[in-house]
Amino acid sequence: MTAARVAVVTGGGSGIGLATCARLAQDGFSVAALDLQPAAAAGAAALAVSCDVTDESDVTMAMTTVAGQLNPVNL
Repeated sequence: MTAARVAVVTGGGSGIGLATCARLAQDGFSVAALDLQPAAAAGAAALAVSCDVTDESDVTMAMTTVAGQLNPVNL
């Protein structure tokens, strides 16, 4: 069995990022949408994670959340 593919989209709460989340989910990825206000991303079949990507500790916490709830991110 192949492990689920996991993708992280920064800016996934709106606009192009939100559309990217929806497309990745449609293509079978488990998706984590990182954004300062990610609430809308939940409608795109994504795990919505609040994150300021300019803050290293925030990114570390977000990636820990993603790994814990979905799986580690695939490259």
